[in-house]
Amino acid sequence: MGDQPEGPGTLAGTVGSPKGSLKIFLQHSLVGTIRKKAEQALVGSLVKFHHRRIERLTTKLRKLEQAKSRKSNFVKSKSSPKKKQPPVAREQIVQNKNVDELASVILSKISDQLLERIRSEVQNKESGAYPVVLSVPLDIRDDGVENKHNSKAAKNRKRKQRRKDQNEKRFHNAIESRKEHIKNLSNTHLTDEQITLLSRGLKFIPVPVMKENLIRRQLLADFNQFARRMRLQYIFYGEEKEPHSFHVNSDWDPPVQRYVALETFLEEVKFELATTNIVKPKDNISPGERCALKELLRDKNIIM
Repeated sequence: MGDQPEGPGTLAGTVGSPKGSLKIFLQHSLVGTIRKKAEQALVGSLVKFHHRRIERLTTKLRKLEQAKSRKSNFVKSKSSPKKKQPPVAREQIVQNKNVDELASVILSKISDQLLERIRSEVQNKESGAYPVVLSVPLDIRDDGVENKHNSKAAKNRKRKQRRKDQNEKRFHNAIESRKEHIKNLSNTHLTDEQITLLSRGLKFIPVPVMKENLIRRQLLADFNQFARRMRLQYIFYGEEKEPHSFHVNSDWDPPVQRYVALETFLEEVKFELATTNIVKPKDNISPGERCALKELLRDKNIIM
């Protein structure tokens, strides 16, 4: 083989074959990439180290400022003599000044390094305009999305308004049909809720609104009536006589009987009633109809 000149991808001297020169070129390129990655990692670690150090220094400065503010807020009395500053406090002030100076120097150095690094990265990047082939431009896309949302909101508003109009129309038609079954001979004007309530008929029974305590009291009163009837049946069993023409119902409450089976049964019934969960009955009229019922009951000029 002949002599070859030295180059960036070859070694000094002679090379045995093209394969050897290729290997040497690949080795040089690998070394360059490794060196570049190592430099980048070093710069990143240095930046992180300085950032952490700055954070520590800033926390120290914040604590010192808080301590200074606490000391300044404390007002000393005029009668108390002025105390000399101890040497430990002087040393702390000197150390704080040194920390402030060190922090300012580090911030300036890091800012310079970061600016140089950003400039080098910007210079190494190649800027170029890329044509849009398949995607839509951002401004057109944003306009389309906004129009889509606006159209969807408008459709929802129209649907709600249409549903509301249909419900009002249906309610108005129902009120007109119910007025035919109500004969109002007075001069009072009935509201829609009153018309709806009266159109339910005379056999309609609204569910009474009761609290749990009232329901339990009513259950206890009903149980006492039941126990009274059972004891009366036990006492007067077999004495079936025709009632007198001037018979008056008595309110006598018989005492507890000696019959164990009867009293045990009554105690079990009372215990079950006391331990049952009270479920409030569901109201069978609307709140508006409930208010209309109260208004009709209060009005003494109406006779139904």
